[in-house]
Amino acid sequence: MRTDGELKLSAGTLYRSIQRMLEQGLIVETRERPAPEDDDERRRYYRITPLGHRGREGGSAPADATLVRMARAERIAPGAR
Repeated sequence: MRTDGELKLSAGTLYRSIQRMLEQGLIVETRERPAPEDDDERRRYYRITPLGHRGREGGSAPADATLVRMARAERIAPGAR
């Protein structure tokens, strides 16, 4: 998600967001990895699912909405209460 610097996610918020997108079926962890010289065994790689693509193409962005909602709840995004 591109926010032009308006939204800064902490590591905890990012990982919770990834977990929620996994649970919602918007992304899946992939076994595909880059060349060994470009990789780090600690990294995890994800790809967007057909469900995630449909949400983006339909004018709805479930993954983006989830991130924004979580960021607002954590008071790290505009519109936080």
